Amino acid sequence: MLSTALHAGQPYATSTFDTWERGWRSLLLRRWTHAAEADDVTVPAIEEQMVAVMVSGRRHVRVGARSAVLGAGDVSMTPPGQASRLSWRTEGSEPSAMLQLHLPAGTTERLAGELGAVRRPDALRVADPLVAETIRTLERAARAGAPDLYAASAAEFLAVHLLTRTLPSPPRHEDARVRLLKDYLHAALDRDVSLADMARAARMSRYHLIRVFTAAEGITPYRYLMRLRVDQGRRLLTSTTLPVGVIARRCGFADQAHFARVFRRATGAAPTEYRLELRDPK
Repeated sequence: MLSTALHAGQPYATSTFDTWERGWRSLLLRRWTHAAEADDVTVPAIEEQMVAVMVSGRRHVRVGARSAVLGAGDVSMTPPGQASRLSWRTEGSEPSAMLQLHLPAGTTERLAGELGAVRRPDALRVADPLVAETIRTLERAARAGAPDLYAASAAEFLAVHLLTRTLPSPPRHEDARVRLLKDYLHAALDRDVSLADMARAARMSRYHLIRVFTAAEGITPYRYLMRLRVDQGRRLLTSTTLPVGVIARRCGFADQAHFARVFRRATGAAPTEYRLELRDPK
């Protein structure tokens, strides 16, 4: 159950929008307008990860020993189980308002387990334009009547994004699991390979696989596979007389048209053109 009663009836903040009232249950998003100033406000601990983005105004905020000036677009994060005592003062004449998001504990803890995340996001002020825009988009979607499935998908995405921020950087030497996956992909060029297949081969969760592999190689596992398939296509086009359709299948593409699109995007030439240019250079 999400903490729908947080801040309810308090004089320092007024809720002007609530996704719970719109039927969303996969996350809770509220828009709050704040009093111009408040001293020593106690916010009780809740079980959800909270993320807030300022949408208007400018506030000088103090939480315990930390303080910061928050303006539109700034993001704050409060981890589950952490109570807060805060004070603030609005700067300027524009009213202060924020969107406050609650990510369900079940979603956050399940994904933290998959990612191997120990810490939970905690920041008084951080610049994260992706989070800020995603939360603003959620408000627009809820007002437009988007279904709860939209909220559920966004909750998963935001939880993974935020938890990834807390993870230590992978070691600089090649991870043995990355090597496992690379070996598997080299051997599977002629087969249909899903992200789940890759995760099993690397002995990691899908989310952890994407993070570790991208950090090691600079590209996602899927793009790495496409690069291998294009390289294989190059070799077969120049060293054999196999028809392009046969080469497409040997490189793991469902049909010749898909192979041609990917190959042209990577090389700037269609497969047939590439073969002719190398065999009959001008």
